[in-house]
Formats: sequence, C-alpha cells, structure tokens
Amino acid sequence: MLAIDDCRKLIEEIPEEPFRTIVILDMATGLRCSEFLALQWSDFNWESLTLMVRRAIVDGVVDEVKTRYSRAGLPLDPTLAEIAWRWKMQAAFAKPGDWVFASPFQGGRMPYWPWGVQQRRIKPAARKARLGDVGWHTFRHTFSSLLRANEEDLKVRLVLNT
Repeated sequence: MLAIDDCRKLIEEIPEEPFRTIVILDMATGLRCSEFLALQWSDFNWESLTLMVRRAIVDGVVDEVKTRYSRAGLPLDPTLAEIAWRWKMQAAFAKPGDWVFASPFQGGRMPYWPWGVQQRRIKPAARKARLGDVGWHTFRHTFSSLLRANEEDLKVRLVLNT
C-alpha cells in the first residue's frame, strides 16, 4: 500500500503521457489492470461523471469482467474526470470505440500491455522515488486501504453503485 505522499512521489517520477494519466486514474479507481486497460472512451459518461467497467482484457483477449460487481458505474471526481478529458483531447485515438490507452505500437487496435507499462514505467519510477516494489496490484490495495481509512468498504461501495 502507498500513502498519499507516496502516490504523489510516484506520479512526479512519471512525467510522460499517457503513463502519468494511467497511474493517476488507476490509483484513483482501484480497477484491476485487466479492466482498466480495457476501457474505451464510450465507457465515460461525461455528463453524469461516471465510468462504466464493461470488459476486461487479458493477454490480448477481450472478455467479460471478473465479477458482476465490476460492472458497477464508478463515480468520477470532477478533477479526475478533467484529467481523463485532458488525455482524450491529446490522444491519437479518441473516438467512442477507441481504447482509452490505445497502443500506438498496435496502431490503436489494442491497448497498452499491462506488463510493459508496469516493467518499463511504474517499477522504474517507484525505484527512483524509493518506494520499493510497486505494481498494478499496489494501486488496487492502496485504493481499498484508503477507502477503509475513510470508513468506506470497497465491496459495499460497489454494491451500492450497481
């Protein structure tokens, strides 16, 4: 788990887009990397500030989400929505059916691979920030721990939003 200051340190060590936005959004949503990287622009409802988790992608295969609770609409903080919108405005692939984090190496046909982002961006930034071994699952644990610290249980929150 990362403390809030640790999250800031990590983000400071990742200035390059889209990787900075990837880390910020995943930390703030607590999604599994398979769900997070499978987001498409049509999953954002900008008017109601919600994010729908409709699919997962594992080893290049798009499939259903892991649990029925994963289909819950996640409320987006306005600041978080603004960060996502800024990325959309500069993304090369920004049509409704495009991956939010479409890989330019795949011509936008697939999102970035989680292993590559973790090994080439997240882990080196964490080492540089002296945070130890940080990866996708660290973000999920951090999100869950911060919710519990605010006396909100992750499972209750997801059930209420279905």
